[in-house]
Amino acid sequence: MADGHAQVVAGEHTSMASTNILSELLGSIPQLIQEFAGILQASSPQAVLLIVGGLFVTFSVVIMGYLTAGALLRPIGGLPSQGRSYGRQGRGR
Repeated sequence: MADGHAQVVAGEHTSMASTNILSELLGSIPQLIQEFAGILQASSPQAVLLIVGGLFVTFSVVIMGYLTAGALLRPIGGLPSQGRSYGRQGRGR
């Protein structure tokens, strides 16, 4: 029985730790915005680099999201493939 109790306590501790980490993460968002605003106001080259970096990250995330959604939804939705068909249909027989 002591082992079962120890597992329950460890499980509660893990969930409390993950809740604490999540609350710290969400609480740090305003601080992150203030830091980025400070970088944008510091100098023009830093602002340009920050914006270009943000655009690169946004572009790559959108492309990967699009490819992932297509890969997951094509088998589920039964969408036709867009490639050429080299079967007997294409030869006229």
